Amino acid sequence: MLTGNKGEWSEIYTLLKIISDKKLFAGDSDLNKIESLIFPIIKILRDESNGTYEYAYDSDLVLIKGNEEEFRIPVSQFQKKAVLLLL
Repeated sequence: MLTGNKGEWSEIYTLLKIISDKKLFAGDSDLNKIESLIFPIIKILRDESNGTYEYAYDSDLVLIKGNEEEFRIPVSQFQKKAVLLLL
């Protein structure tokens, strides 16, 4: 079984959620979402202890590159996994 503290799980959830939403909303000084200010996500770069990973989009697929490996995973899988983390 995987273990981790809230901070570690929130990092994973945030990554899954941002990848699945393909956008990020801005917020005001009170942390209220600003509906009219949206940042489209084009690519995510993530540094891990075993290397740097790049997450990019190709239509409904997420391309994950790192350490000479490349994976293609449907965006829908990221949506499902984000929901599962909240259960």
